[in-house]
Amino acid sequence: MQDAENDCRVKGFRTGSPDLALCVLQTARSHPEPTPVQGSAAAAIAVSEKLPAAGSHYRASPRETAQREQMACAALGLDPNAQAFDRCVKHLDDTFYDIDNPSSY
Repeated sequence: MQDAENDCRVKGFRTGSPDLALCVLQTARSHPEPTPVQGSAAAAIAVSEKLPAAGSHYRASPRETAQREQMACAALGLDPNAQAFDRCVKHLDDTFYDIDNPSSY
């Protein structure tokens, strides 16, 4: 994650921005080969513009649901290396569990 964050910062993404958080998640997942960067802020293309469209929640696999939860928290600008990010993902996971498994009182 730290290498992914460093790579994204070199591309020009700002600290605390949703685009930085999304770039970190996507870079960490794809494990790209390091590429030389020309030191230009123009290298930073808004990651949020390249997000895939989400399909049905009910047809999503547990892995896909977890990735969607992570992307949602990253889109808020939460640092994937921070505890606030982990809490956000857990809260979403718990919320979706409660929706799928309503308790009767």
